[in-house]
Amino acid sequence: MGGPGCSSLGGFFTEHGPFHPMPDGQTLVENIHSWNKAANILYLEAPFGVGYSYRDANAPVDQYYTDSKFTNVDEFGNVNPRNDSNDPTFKQCANLVTYMTMNDVWMTTNDVYNSYQDCYNLSAITTFPEQNSMKNKISKTRQKSESVNSKPGKLYQLGTKGYNPFVDLYTQINYASTDSLRYFPCYMDDATEKYLNLPAVRTALHVNPTVGHWQDCNDDINEKYYHQQTHDTTPVFKSMIDSGYSLRFLIYNGDVDMACNFLGDEWFIENLATKEYKFTLKTLRQPWTYTRPGNFQGVVGGYIKQWTYNKITLDLMTVKGAGHFVPTDRPAPALHMFFNFLNGTNNYNTTVPYLPMGKPLDPAYQPPPQKTWTRKQADRVWVLPGITYPLNFKQYSGYLNGVTGNYLHYWLVESQSNPLTDPLVLWLTGIQV
Repeated sequence: MGGPGCSSLGGFFTEHGPFHPMPDGQTLVENIHSWNKAANILYLEAPFGVGYSYRDANAPVDQYYTDSKFTNVDEFGNVNPRNDSNDPTFKQCANLVTYMTMNDVWMTTNDVYNSYQDCYNLSAITTFPEQNSMKNKISKTRQKSESVNSKPGKLYQLGTKGYNPFVDLYTQINYASTDSLRYFPCYMDDATEKYLNLPAVRTALHVNPTVGHWQDCNDDINEKYYHQQTHDTTPVFKSMIDSGYSLRFLIYNGDVDMACNFLGDEWFIENLATKEYKFTLKTLRQPWTYTRPGNFQGVVGGYIKQWTYNKITLDLMTVKGAGHFVPTDRPAPALHMFFNFLNGTNNYNTTVPYLPMGKPLDPAYQPPPQKTWTRKQADRVWVLPGITYPLNFKQYSGYLNGVTGNYLHYWLVESQSNPLTDPLVLWLTGIQV
């Protein structure tokens, strides 16, 4: 459960499942980097109240998941209020964090989950009606962004060169997105919600008819669960490590995720491996290589550091150029990483055995057949830029390949009188100097 309170089907349709929704929210295309190429994957919507999961109204009290288990925290996020909460230095640090993260980052219209990808200004060019909800979200965020950025924040003041190094790209012209994914992140959530609520889809998935509208995240659970989440998961990891089981851990982050950034996980794992326990360092931090299947040169996929402890292995990885949703932003390297982890290849440099090629579309979704042109039709100059008057003759341009390896460019203009009977003249020379 992400969010918390968010459905695993969000990951199914927008990250590593076999399908991606189209902007219309009614059709699905193949995700050629789906993780179920390497494993059987069970997506579970939990707890009840998330997605299509529910609980009978007349069921007995749930002892495992009840509102009584939620815990309030103080204004600084502590379950047990700290004695130094009124300390001036502590409060100054807390306020600085608020300015630098909330005001100068979260409260702008940038995508904090990915430093590279944003979705703005969709009102300028709107191709799909499904973008309306995105425009509404942007409009609401814009009000916050403009109020926050009307004066320099703390991050501005901290800039060594006197300017804010964080740019609110909403102020720039951007009609769809700054990513290279054909603005899939800009419509994927709305399209997923629309698709999963289609009556025919609900029937196909055997959804209980009494369950209401599917949405990616349950805000009520999100707000409550946030206040009781474990701020330090060390006890959770210790319970698994001390279990005596043979376990393999993979902790990974996209390196441009500003919400749950890789540094936090790095600090946590380093502390766990060196202070809570004495793990054996197996591999110093080093780059791992992603190689596209086929005859391609490998590139840096990210960085990896590895430890061992008794019957346990722990791999800490980053994925280069990925944000919060690693399989969305870097689908091929993410599948590469997943495959190597499942198969225990240790160095994570093994190329996956899956060619990145999609299956042919069903006939109903095939594009109209392209018109087959003759050589004469293909070489005809249909539109010539800069012409200031209507033409009364045809013209053709292309290459003549009389000798292997030689391509001589030609431009043929037909007679303005009678091209069928008038002579053909060959001109070979340029302007004499």
